[in-house]
Amino acid sequence: MIRRFATAMILLSGLSPAFAEETPAPVVAAEDIPDTDIFVGRIASYDSTPIIGSLKNATHRKGYDNQPSFLAGKNAFYYVAEGKSGKTDIRLYDVDTGKSRAVAASKDRSEYSPKEAPGGGISYIQENPEGDVTRVHLNSLAKKDGGAPVADFAPLGYYAWLDGGKALAVYYRSEPGSLYRVDVESGEKSMLRENIGRAMISDKKGENLWFTGAAGDGDAPAFDLLRYDAASGAIAPVFALPPGAEDFAMLFDENGRASVVLASSGAKIYSRSVLEPERGWVELADLAQYGAAKATRIAVNDTESLIAIVAETAN
Repeated sequence: MIRRFATAMILLSGLSPAFAEETPAPVVAAEDIPDTDIFVGRIASYDSTPIIGSLKNATHRKGYDNQPSFLAGKNAFYYVAEGKSGKTDIRLYDVDTGKSRAVAASKDRSEYSPKEAPGGGISYIQENPEGDVTRVHLNSLAKKDGGAPVADFAPLGYYAWLDGGKALAVYYRSEPGSLYRVDVESGEKSMLRENIGRAMISDKKGENLWFTGAAGDGDAPAFDLLRYDAASGAIAPVFALPPGAEDFAMLFDENGRASVVLASSGAKIYSRSVLEPERGWVELADLAQYGAAKATRIAVNDTESLIAIVAETAN
């Protein structure tokens, strides 16, 4: 059951006037990749329900801009942008200045899924020139080490860090996709679940992983949210995502417990309390009013004051 939160679109103040400006990333999107922009806004809470306001199109160009991931303690996020070669590179967007800059790029291969790595530096998925081998790489940025593979396991699509950086949860590109745990030091891997979705998020210490599992065989995608306990290895269901939703983000309480799930379905963003799931899904925002046809990935900064939402551009 989805209910509408009447005050969800109250505008929240405080964004810089330069917020919508940026240093453009190279153009142009390939025909088989949708045009996507990243919208950034403020997020707050009222009666345990998030409020999204002051949404602005941060990238605002023709092309593929996707997979935002905030840096700890900063009003900035990594994201991927397609360049002139048709490959995707990693850029850093500064919310306060509204500008972006290149962080990691290679002419003959793409980088995806950038994250701030435990202990510093940046991690990401990088493909080989042929595009058939994709591994998790780690780059210190300071040493210009080229981004060595974290583990010799491929092809991978998405990932999250576990156990403070000692292990990885990875999406193995099988048909359908499978969830594996990989020990960074030994390279030992174990499959945790088959038939998963692309979205996965771990908490700050990597003690828990939330991911999506495919549910049902209908034409429209249907996914359940599940939680993996890194210590015990147990996997438990949380609840089903809204119809058509493939992506989600998590909010946490002052004790580090998962408190709220954010999910996108169509052009709309919804929330649901983990602590009070009986309250159901609440509609927070409709990006159709910003010219978006479909919202997908969602990211929230560590202070839970900023939100970034990826959306396909309406034609």
